[in-house]
This record gives sequence, C-alpha cells and structure tokens, in this order.
Amino acid sequence: MRVSKKVLGLAGLAIVLVAIAILLVVQSGIFSERALPALATQLDQIARITIRHKAETLGLRKADDGTWHVETAGDAPARDGMVDQLLDDLTGMIVAEKKSAPASARLDGSQAYAFTLADKGGVGLALFAIRHDDSLPEDQALIIPEGGKPVVAARVPEIDLSPEHWAEVFLPTVKAERVRVLRVMTPDGRMSTFERSAPNAAFQRVAADAGAPVNAEAVRQAVEAVETLKYDQVQQARDLAWTGATMVMAETFDGVTLTLLCKADDTGAWVRVNAHHQATPGEAPEAAGPAEEEAARLNRMRAFAFRLPRETAARLLGAVGS
Repeated sequence: MRVSKKVLGLAGLAIVLVAIAILLVVQSGIFSERALPALATQLDQIARITIRHKAETLGLRKADDGTWHVETAGDAPARDGMVDQLLDDLTGMIVAEKKSAPASARLDGSQAYAFTLADKGGVGLALFAIRHDDSLPEDQALIIPEGGKPVVAARVPEIDLSPEHWAEVFLPTVKAERVRVLRVMTPDGRMSTFERSAPNAAFQRVAADAGAPVNAEAVRQAVEAVETLKYDQVQQARDLAWTGATMVMAETFDGVTLTLLCKADDTGAWVRVNAHHQATPGEAPEAAGPAEEEAARLNRMRAFAFRLPRETAARLLGAVGS
C-alpha cells in the first residue's frame, strides 16, 4: 500500500508538534522538583512575611480584607500584586542541584536573605534562606531550608528590600516654579514669610514679617529642595517625637499648600507631611478640581515620616536663620 506524501507530511508535522509540546512541558518545570515543595500547600495560610538581609528588614502583613501592607514602611499598602508575585516566584523555584550544607550556612540574614513565613497568629510556616553565590548562574542561588538539605535552585527571584519598591509610599514634592509663598516657622515660634508675583520673579520678604532672619539664597535653595526631596527610610510618623521641629510651608500659585514638619539632627532630618488646597481669589470651583485632587493625593502620606539625607535636609532647612 502506498502512503501519500500528504499523509507522511501530516505525520511528520504531528511528530514535530509533539516534540515541541514535550519541550515546553520540560521547560515549564511541571515535572521538576520544587526547591520548597511544601510552600504551595501553605499559600492560603501565609499572612506575615519577614525578610532580613544584613542591616535591612522587610515586613509584610496581610490584612483581614486580603490586602497586603508593608509594616516596615509605616504599614503602607503594598503595591498591587507584588506580594502574590513574590510568593508565586518562591513557589516556582526548582531544584537544579542538591548540595551538602555549607559550613557557614546560617538563617539569620547575615550572609543571605532570611525568610520567615507565618500565619495570621504569627505561627511559623516556613523558614529558609536564599544565598547567592558568584559561582552560580544569575537566576540560581543556594536555598537553605530550616531542618532540610540545601539545594541549588533555578528561577530564583531578585530580592529588593527597599520600602519604595514594595509600598505605595512616596515623599510629596512640588515643582519650584509653582511655589508662590514660602513660610518657615522655627521651633521657638518665629515665622518668616516670602512671596513672589510670578514663577520667574524673585522672592520678597513680606513687609510686616518679623520672624527669623533668612537670606535670599537660602530661600531659593529651600524652594528647590521642595521639588527634589529624597528619602532613604520611612516609618509611621506617630512613632517619632516632633517637639522642637521646624515647619516649612510651600504654597503654589494654584492653591496647593505642602507643609513639611522637619526634625533635624547631625545625620539628616525626619520629615512628616501634610497637604491641603485653598481656592485662590476669583477661582471658579470647576477650575480647582486638579489642584484639589493633587492636594488629596499628597495628603495620603500624612501618616508617614521620611528620613532625609543630610545634604537634602541642609538645603531644605537652610532658610532657617540663626
């Protein structure tokens, strides 16, 4: 019996498709050994995640409504989907090579990223460490589970412990050209007020002002600092003492006022923020919408305190006279 070329071609195509399917299944890791095999069965129970690495700690908490919060960022809401993606990535790590325990293998975060996963009551579900090694490919690392044998795992996710990576937290700023009025109140209650009539005009001290002495260059730097504020730590503002703080208020031409309460020390300053909108004279209600929305968005950060580096703090507080 003769077999047509068409039938042979279809058979060959079928073989190729089967081979591709097998390859895709192998690459997907469906039949690969999981580096943390028990983790997939614990996902619904995990409500607290702590990751430690050297001097850094990231704490994540699952609220009753199912949303995740970053405890180490003032309990700010976590970015949408970030924690679920992390758990999926950890669950998806597969064994590349089984290893003997290194002599220096530790779970305290001094040499690795130490993970503690717990339930709502704080009962530990999983304790393990991810330790990177220069001898391994970029997506591989040593996984050291508590009480288990270390393995070299593939598909290891990158770990970033910075609060701004995880949390919906930002330090409010306004562009320097938008600032119409700058007010500075010293810890002893002296107020200095500077204003200008246009974005490109120089600031002039209010004639009736009898506050702390401030020079024009210091005002310019303070206004520029309000636009370029940067922070390296964040926590809940209520956990800090604000007695003796300096207040800096920047009011824009469209009525947005950003207030910064600043507590300085030798290494920088902690800043807490507040924002509100006040309609400008003659402004139509419908025209105030964008400014009102901006003020509301900035004011969401009022519960947090941000740590400013020394240089940033010096520029912002340089408008405070001696």
